[in-house]
Formats: sequence, structure tokens, C-alpha cells
Amino acid sequence: MNFREAQQEDIPQIVELLKASLGEGLIPKSEDLWRWKHERNPFGKSLVIVAEVNEKLVGVRAFLRWRWLQNSKSLDALRAVDTAVLPEMQGQGIFSRLTKQLAKKAADDGFQFIFNTPNKKSLPGYLKLGWRKLGKVNLAIQFNHIFPKNSQSIDCQPIVDFEKLGFYDFNNSKCGISTSYSLAYIKWRYFENPLFKYEFATDYATYLLIYRFKISKGLRELRIVDFFVLKNGVEIELNSLRDKLRKIQETVHFTSCALNGDVHLFQKLGKFWKIPFGPVLTVKALNFDLSQVSELSKEWNYSIGDLELF
Repeated sequence: MNFREAQQEDIPQIVELLKASLGEGLIPKSEDLWRWKHERNPFGKSLVIVAEVNEKLVGVRAFLRWRWLQNSKSLDALRAVDTAVLPEMQGQGIFSRLTKQLAKKAADDGFQFIFNTPNKKSLPGYLKLGWRKLGKVNLAIQFNHIFPKNSQSIDCQPIVDFEKLGFYDFNNSKCGISTSYSLAYIKWRYFENPLFKYEFATDYATYLLIYRFKISKGLRELRIVDFFVLKNGVEIELNSLRDKLRKIQETVHFTSCALNGDVHLFQKLGKFWKIPFGPVLTVKALNFDLSQVSELSKEWNYSIGDLELF
């Protein structure tokens, strides 16, 4: 069995491998999706390794590049995302070998840590490979309507005027450790995303709220994925934001958000309740002091958009 870095010509086989191993599920697999996610990411191309037998791919492991900021200091990280092993080859340690080899390359390349939110089935495997649990993702919900209105009744803003947003520093209002935001990142992550339709509310002067709708078990959710104060030291137009948010919330059963640095804002928009369940956030330290892991969990100002699966 041969393990090597993935090449451009491997992409069709990688997509077929993902389909064979994982099925379509909630996230359809395609070459366009792979290229958007792993090649057009403004943080850089993903690290990808494959396993092959007789020139046939039997396993793939991908780490998505990510950049966090801590008091203007860059933390170059990776997010463990797409992984697959052919069903007939599972149970032979291929996942572990792929992950170990790619983690070693990431360490050699100077990345500081790998993060992800593994499910219950894969979590034990990650812990054996040196990942550490930081606790459950800090999520909260607000209950809205038992019988929400039809979503077609709201006046959403389907097109973003990026020229009006090009003058703002999207990092100025963030505290602790947060994603290194840029207009290029926001375009790529949300408005060029081929999987989900993201919408927004903004006055183009003081705030930008990005959200999407999700339906699960018959319940319609308003998921607040990111929020930005556009000018540091300027009070946002809360009344304007409340009015827009209230109209949107008339069409949902509940609203969700990540209760981190923006908690003070969300509490002004109504009562949010912290939920005791949710995905577990894990970290694999590479060129990163393990003693800082507990501090990382305290300072980490992530949004739902940073951690949701895509």
C-alpha cells in the first residue's frame, strides 16, 4: 500500500471514494465542491494525503487550512475534515496511518494545531491519536414561534453589495482567539458556498449579520453563523437590527448562535438559553504548547460558521 500527497488528477477518484465510503448524506459530493472547499480557500490549499493499492485510491484524508488571530498574532491551524476509506478496506488501520502521516506533515510545515468536532463514533479514534477534548461547543438557542409564518413573507436581502463592505476591518470587534476575517473569506465561506444558501442583514454602516435556515425533524431553525461590528467604537443600530431580526424570526421555531464573544449583543436581542448538548470540540497540538490548551478553550471566540460542517 502506497501513501502519498494527493494530486490534481486524483480529484475524480477522491470524489468517488467519498461517495462509496460515506454516501451522499446531507452533503452531496462533487468535484466542484471539492475544488471550492480545498483549492479556493483564501487561507490556502488543503493538505491532502491518499492511500492507494495498484494505483487505485482506497483512502483519503484532508485537513482544511484555517487561520486564527490572537491579539493580532496569527495562529496557522488546520481543520480535520474529509476522510474516507473504501468499505472493503476498513478495519485495516488505514484511517490511523493516513491521519498520523498527514499530522506529521502538518507539524513539519509549521502548523500549530489541528481542530475538529468529531462525532461519537470517530471521537475515540482521535483521542487515541493524541487529540484532546476542549469541551462541548458553546451553543445557545432562543425560542421564537410554535406556528411560524411562511418564509416567503419576509423581505430578505439576496445580494450583498460587497463594494460597500470593502472598507471595513472585520476583525476590529472580535475579542480573544477568532478567525482571521477578510472580505475574501466572507465571500468564499458564505456567498460562494455551493452547499447552503446564506442570507444577511446589514445597515452597511454598523453591523453585518449572516445567517441561514435549517429544517430538522420538522422544526425550522434560524442559524446565526457570524456577526460583525463594522466600525470599532461605534454603537450598532440595535433598533434596526432588532426589527430585521424579528421579521426573520416570525418564520422560524427557534434561533441558534454560538455564545462566545458576541454574547452581550445577542442577549440584547432577546433571551438565549445555553444548551447542554452539542458537538465536542477537539484539538491536536503540533507546534503549540499543550499548557496553552486550557487557555485556548477559555479564549476561543468561534462562531457557528467556523465550526459547522460544510
